[in-house]
Amino acid sequence: MAPRKFPPHCGITCRLALALAERFAQAQGNAVSLTPREVADKADIPPVVAGELLRALAQKGYAECQQIGKKLRCTVLRSSPLWSADPAKIAELLERL
Repeated sequence: MAPRKFPPHCGITCRLALALAERFAQAQGNAVSLTPREVADKADIPPVVAGELLRALAQKGYAECQQIGKKLRCTVLRSSPLWSADPAKIAELLERL
């Protein structure tokens, strides 16, 4: 699988917003489970950054995160304001963190 191509002006927030929007658009249930590694791979950002962003989202109530051993697993419910197939809405929310 080839790495995803992002627009040249697309920074970390933009990449994360695009990756999350794609994931939410493909979701078929009422929740999406994410790990920092999955988000990092999809958004082409460092896993440490993805983990910190997921923790910040959990602190604001947009996601629920659990530490299971060394792994962090976060769940975003369809009722969360973060859940959107529109990357611009997600990016706006991320900018407010």
